[in-house]
Amino acid sequence: MVSYKGFDVKCITMTCVDVLPDNIEVGDFVTADQSGNAFLAQEGKPFVGVVVAVKDNYYTVQVSGYYEINYSGEALPVYARLVANKRKILQNGGSTVTAPYRTVLWVDSAEKRAGILL
Repeated sequence: MVSYKGFDVKCITMTCVDVLPDNIEVGDFVTADQSGNAFLAQEGKPFVGVVVAVKDNYYTVQVSGYYEINYSGEALPVYARLVANKRKILQNGGSTVTAPYRTVLWVDSAEKRAGILL
């Protein structure tokens, strides 16, 4: 069996002071404000990473490495500018957004899931 889990994973710790800790959950895509505090990525906007652990108002955010996502819209190309869609779901932002390209390793069009490199 082939597995990409654990490849090049890098995480950072972020805090959230403006939102109740219960508002951000494991699996949420987050971005940062000017002070470095975490908040949910807005629809159609880029994200910093995905929350992989929560303790009070501290969030472990995976910013690099392999991660499996749910996506919406058309099947993802090999290189996609992924942006937030709904909570815990990404979409291809196309060429109209300034999000960085992410590598898409595999796509399951029936289940709307994909394995990506952050």
